[in-house]
Amino acid sequence: MCGTNSLKEELRKNDFVITENLDEVDCIVMGFDTELTFKKLEDACILLGKGVDYIATNPDWVCPTWYGSVPDCGSISQILCNATGRMPRFIGKPQPTMVQLAMQKAGATPEQTVVIGDRMYTDIACGVNAGVSTVFVLSGEGTMEDVETGDTKPEFIYDNIAKINKQPFFAVDPYVGVEYAVGKALRLTLKADWMLAINSDGLNRPMGPRVYFGFIFAH
Repeated sequence: MCGTNSLKEELRKNDFVITENLDEVDCIVMGFDTELTFKKLEDACILLGKGVDYIATNPDWVCPTWYGSVPDCGSISQILCNATGRMPRFIGKPQPTMVQLAMQKAGATPEQTVVIGDRMYTDIACGVNAGVSTVFVLSGEGTMEDVETGDTKPEFIYDNIAKINKQPFFAVDPYVGVEYAVGKALRLTLKADWMLAINSDGLNRPMGPRVYFGFIFAH
């Protein structure tokens, strides 16, 4: 397990057995690990050499902080690949599963759903792979050069989240936090903790958030 204690607890809550005994490990789980140690890397190399299954949460190279960036899950995965020749199966973005499950839980269609993010290779690629609308914001890691040189293209591009609300096809709903309405019966609730909730009811009817995506950076 290359992840934080909070990730371990989430796995335990969902009935996964976490062990430090290398002889009992069936699969390595890699996440963004702010508690990373050399022993974790060494144990991972030993297990990867034995051929155990290997999955990781996300391929992001860096994670933004107030002082710049730090290595994220993708960078640590690459370190292990350099040592063992093995890369994990990434189960988070840009895979479409997260968006598909969110739509299923919210009862929303692809036409009612939008992914907003600051990374072309994870956020926007995730939305494209899921067949939903995408909004790329330039307030985080990504740049216009990423758009121009990449194969994946967003539908809309804005300087930041605040600029989205200034567009004529967006409306502000005062009922739940700060809400933005896009298109037909789509409501996005931008909460104070920068999590995105998707609601698919009428525009003038107050409704609490149903599903949260944790991949919006509002700078």
